[in-house]
Amino acid sequence: MVDTLNALTHCASNGLDFGRVFRSQFVLSERNDIEIPEWQTKQIGAWRFQHCPDLPVSELCAADGTNVGYVAGIAVDPQGQVVDRPQILQSSPDDVAFWDDVERYVIGLAGRYVVLALHGATPRLFTDPVADYGVVYDPESRLIASSLTLALQRPIHPNPIFPWAEIREAKKQYSLGHTRDFYVKRLLGNHYLGLHDFRARRFWPREDSDLETRPMEQTDAIVDAIHARLSQNIRALLTIGNCILPLSGGRDSRCLLGAAMEDIHKAQFIFSWRFHKQSGLDTETAARICARLGLEHREFKFQKASFEDRQRFFLANGYATFGPEVKTLAIHEQIPENLTILRGNIMGILRATNWARQREGELNIDHGVKRLRIYGAGVTERPFQLWHHAFLEWHETLPPQGKNKVHDLAWLDITLPHTQGARWHGFPQHFYMNPFCDRQLLALSMQLPLELRRNDEAYKALLDRTIPDLKDIPFV
Repeated sequence: MVDTLNALTHCASNGLDFGRVFRSQFVLSERNDIEIPEWQTKQIGAWRFQHCPDLPVSELCAADGTNVGYVAGIAVDPQGQVVDRPQILQSSPDDVAFWDDVERYVIGLAGRYVVLALHGATPRLFTDPVADYGVVYDPESRLIASSLTLALQRPIHPNPIFPWAEIREAKKQYSLGHTRDFYVKRLLGNHYLGLHDFRARRFWPREDSDLETRPMEQTDAIVDAIHARLSQNIRALLTIGNCILPLSGGRDSRCLLGAAMEDIHKAQFIFSWRFHKQSGLDTETAARICARLGLEHREFKFQKASFEDRQRFFLANGYATFGPEVKTLAIHEQIPENLTILRGNIMGILRATNWARQREGELNIDHGVKRLRIYGAGVTERPFQLWHHAFLEWHETLPPQGKNKVHDLAWLDITLPHTQGARWHGFPQHFYMNPFCDRQLLALSMQLPLELRRNDEAYKALLDRTIPDLKDIPFV
């Protein structure tokens, strides 16, 4: 067995700066022989948590003051405070309600984070709602990490189900927990990893989670609640002092801007990328919006990604994704480092992203598998039935009210962790996150009728509450 991490070996053999490539990442193990230069180490019981110093980490404490774990990443609590100090649970490890308390604490957080609860006989690792902060694990070696090569002390065992050549040629995309290594699994959204047996289990939605669709006459109150919580989240994040907001011609970023308006002056700057025709239209629309609101707008133009850019990207995210983002690598280098970039991707749930021509409560399994996006756009033969069993296994973990929202939850649990959640580690110079990555916001969104979500009325209602003066500026 190799006596060091695959990630360290790769960096050394390719002349790459490990600290730069794996910024804001971590390794969790029971091993005492893994040394990672310049990383910090924390120990609770048998578990050794090693992380980059740039990764924000706060202690998780029981009611009796015992340090039982950590919150890693950037999170906002239910009171609208950024988690940057010890977090105190309401119970102690010996209490019957301890794990229920931990779960409720995790469910109440918004952001991009993991929660490590390492005390006792059944330690657990929890993800944010869409595993936006990616986590992979190897049940054989009992290594857990933020990306693949940090979880390996051996060469990669090729995955025959998702061959790398097909991923690289965009004929397939990893899904249902698969990674480039056949034995290393990706943790899905809303699941925790039991560290005693290395099994993933669902913890949200809970049996008492309210996902019931409301009648149309109650939707104004739901949109008000969405606006209040989203504004609370993004305004809390702006207090960090290093946030920037990308603005396009679309609805997501405009809604974020509207929710942040009272504190938008606390953002470092608002910006757009220009790397193809569509992004050019986005940039022009964003500049027009900022001019209307009296805000400064910056533009970053396309540069060709180098071989080293691509090498760092794939190594940092563990060869997890291959798509248009590879072309934008060099453009990220123009933005000052160590900034938090606020994105609105998860707001797609407001447009019922996964529900095209489907009725709520019905399981169309071919549609469900199709929306996992396993096959690339150019693949004509798509044997969806190959994935029926795995999809049904996932479906059976849902509580009854979750099965009524099956296509929403498949997007949150499976698709997003394998796309943006897998991708974000590949941009180590910045910390990407979504203020809408919040189970309260996601539950509220699922309470809206499909007909309201499908025609973008939910977006319109949010914008009417925040920046109605932009109605004459069309979306692109």
